[in-house]
Amino acid sequence: MFPNQLPIKPACRASLCQRTRHLAVHILHHFKRSPALQALALVLALNLLLAQAQPLKSTHAKVLPKEHTWVWGTAREYTSMESPPDVVLFGSSLLLHPLCLADASYLKRDLDYATHHRCAYMEDLLSRRLGIARLTCFNFALPGGMISDAWIIARALLKAERKPEVIVVCMTARDFMDNKVHCAGATPAFRYLRRFVDTEAVAPLAFPHPWQRAEHYLSKVCYLWEKRLDMQVLLSSLLTDWLAAATNGIISQGQPYRLDLEDSRRANRPPEIEKGMYMAKADEYKPFQDNTREYRRRFRSSNKKLFAIETEFFRQLLSYARQEQMAVILVNMPLTRLNLKLMPAGVYRDYLHTVSELAGEFSLPFIDLNDEELFPSFYFYDTCHMNAEGGKQLIGKIVDSMAADVAISAAVRQRSSSGKLAGQPGQI
Repeated sequence: MFPNQLPIKPACRASLCQRTRHLAVHILHHFKRSPALQALALVLALNLLLAQAQPLKSTHAKVLPKEHTWVWGTAREYTSMESPPDVVLFGSSLLLHPLCLADASYLKRDLDYATHHRCAYMEDLLSRRLGIARLTCFNFALPGGMISDAWIIARALLKAERKPEVIVVCMTARDFMDNKVHCAGATPAFRYLRRFVDTEAVAPLAFPHPWQRAEHYLSKVCYLWEKRLDMQVLLSSLLTDWLAAATNGIISQGQPYRLDLEDSRRANRPPEIEKGMYMAKADEYKPFQDNTREYRRRFRSSNKKLFAIETEFFRQLLSYARQEQMAVILVNMPLTRLNLKLMPAGVYRDYLHTVSELAGEFSLPFIDLNDEELFPSFYFYDTCHMNAEGGKQLIGKIVDSMAADVAISAAVRQRSSSGKLAGQPGQI
């Protein structure tokens, strides 16, 4: 007989029960005298009750409150569209700015980044090339966007009846190894959209360190923490109704928070955005801005760990697109020589090799537009962001490739022939 299998003597058993009762009485005594312990017990009980009842499970993405980040506004517009777009573009500010500036120049009117997510110039150009009367292109590019952001946007929003026929992934090495990004799960897009996606399988990728996973797992076990935004919707609605009733309708809704930052349109600004805060102005001349200091910080090391993580997200993005039968075209974005020189040795080479290999593995077209002859320095307003003319040149090259690809052009034509209402080209 092993020691832990020895019978407990009656005297020992009585002593153990007595000590247990004494401990229980001691805890109960402190619990009665401690409001903090009582509050903790109440929160735990409430959390358990709510986790079982799931009263907020049906809250829609469009009504969730959030500081107005880029992904918040873009996701709201995407989910509000009458029908899904034909083409969705993913990228960072390297894509966002030239597309918006090109549209402002093409439409000859100022455009608000907060509300302009269609690509008018691309819609018209691609429509003419393919002979399609109606076509929609949606710009999901985000400032500082990472490949993992494209993955979670696709998983959260590009599915079932909301998926496009084609996705265009425009990228460069920074999208895989930015040293200003602590982990993939820390970006505004990932933080906001993860509530709509089962991220358990990618948690080790999104939160590689235990301290980074603390908040992630807290949301899993604490219903009150996970649903804090949903509860804000409910409380805000109740408060608004109460104020309207109490003031006879004088107070019916809050005023939006606005900032007057006329010159705040650079990619390295914080991600929050409001209407009128970032404008793409028609025919605006943008003098060259030296952003080498910013990109020295982004490229201070090769960040191989993040590069490997983002590469896996890239693979999963391509796998998801294949699973959902969305055609994919990959685009290597143009850069200036100065920006390339800021990167650690070997980073850009490894990036091109990795993307080329995955393009081959998934049998996808990969267009390398980082060509100084196609995109000379006068197409850029800093070391990596293109102006309106650069944007038009970029869109032209992408459209050429899409029109030349039999599978992609056929997919877009098929969607158009189905009678989808997308609005007239150029009318946003």
